[in-house]
Amino acid sequence: MPRWWSIALLAGLGALAAAVFALWPSARGGHADHRAGATTLAAGGGRRPPSTRVEFFEPYDGRRLAAGVRLLGVKNGRCFSGSIAVADPHAWRCISRNAILDPCFAPPGQPRPSSVVCGTPWSGLTRLELESPLPRASADRRQPPSVGWLLQLANGARCQLSQGAAGVERRVAVVYSCGAGAVAGALRWSEEPWTVRYLARGATAARKVAVEVAWGG
Repeated sequence: MPRWWSIALLAGLGALAAAVFALWPSARGGHADHRAGATTLAAGGGRRPPSTRVEFFEPYDGRRLAAGVRLLGVKNGRCFSGSIAVADPHAWRCISRNAILDPCFAPPGQPRPSSVVCGTPWSGLTRLELESPLPRASADRRQPPSVGWLLQLANGARCQLSQGAAGVERRVAVVYSCGAGAVAGALRWSEEPWTVRYLARGATAARKVAVEVAWGG
């Protein structure tokens, strides 16, 4: 299969997840607690706990990687569109050989960076040396950035927004993959703490679980 056709197919499969993700909450206000690689906000603008904590992943400190960011290695590749996973103009969807990397983060303030970093705050980051300039015309323009590409649940599960063809559990779309389980249906954020319907592997029914931390770009 030609590489360009594979890229187009993968991007198309991610459109469903991106459309759901775009409807979810946005947050860039409130009191920020700046830590290495992250900005933390109180979801709900100062409501008393229990509440869901919102963190924005910021892998750079200026033009350098933030202190505490774990770098796993270096690859070569290129980016071909804005990120599907993260609504942020500095986040990209990239490819290295036959592997799709999303999200990849470009350093802010650099119009033609030579590299981006790809991964999550949980997995660590891979530096991708760019073989061609970033396609700025394809950058994500959703503003303000949305919240919810990563979720840490009260039961200990870590969940990531599905980017490809979504599965179905009991006629409900699987929106997040969680390793040993999945989240069926949308993130529920109308009251604190936010909740999801979590379906453990092998379980016959989903159950309501609180979201401890929700990540934005």
